Amino acid sequence: MYFKSKIVKTQSEAVVKLMSDHMLPYFKKFDCHKWRVDNLWNYPCENVFLKYESILSRLYKKYSGKYSMPGRQDFMSIEEFIAMFNDSNVL
Repeated sequence: MYFKSKIVKTQSEAVVKLMSDHMLPYFKKFDCHKWRVDNLWNYPCENVFLKYESILSRLYKKYSGKYSMPGRQDFMSIEEFIAMFNDSNVL
């Protein structure tokens, strides 16, 4: 809308304007770090991760690395993450 209406000159400027004017103000309402501290980085979660560490490690190894560069650390893409959930019939 910014590019077609000539408010900005380039498409990249339009994306920057969209992010700065509309998306970032909305995202700033949320404190993700506070959520992590309160809900994720705690002893009950740590205990669950420790209890199921071997299973989680095997799942990660099975579903990660498709797009990793040779010699680099494997990572799990969103495609691999979705495949993991689809294969498990969790959802």
